[in-house]
Amino acid sequence: LISAELNADDNRIFIPLTAPRLPVPKIARAEFMQTALERRYDYQAALLDAEVQEVRLRFARNQLWPQVDLVATYGTNGLQGYYGAAFDDVFAGSTPEWSGGVQVQIPFGFVKERAQLNLVKGLKEQAVLKVKQTELNVGVDVDTVISRILTNQQRVETARKTRELN
Repeated sequence: LISAELNADDNRIFIPLTAPRLPVPKIARAEFMQTALERRYDYQAALLDAEVQEVRLRFARNQLWPQVDLVATYGTNGLQGYYGAAFDDVFAGSTPEWSGGVQVQIPFGFVKERAQLNLVKGLKEQAVLKVKQTELNVGVDVDTVISRILTNQQRVETARKTRELN
């Protein structure tokens, strides 16, 4: 693998003179956690779901208020003795009609709205718990990676000492 030509009868042995000393990166759990939380799609999805549930919660709370609507209509009439003249009146706009008003709806007891609010509150709690669960999963994954790094560093150190003693 080192030389360009492969010769089975070559008796040379390659021995490194010194082992390279590579800098060991420092292990900072907080930085690893921050990076992992920024890059994990499952955590980002859980945050987005919590934001969606927050919007739904605000909407459900808004539904407990009475509904006030401004209503307006505009139209034309065509009242004649026969169809042709009636259509002429409608399309000519000779008899316009309009109306406007305010419509107020106040449901009794707000049973449906309260039930919807309680449902959305439960969904919001589930979304927050999902975020916390995802944070815990990311933390466990980061801790697992850190322990693997430390274990492999110990293996390398053990192999280096074994080589020196041999």
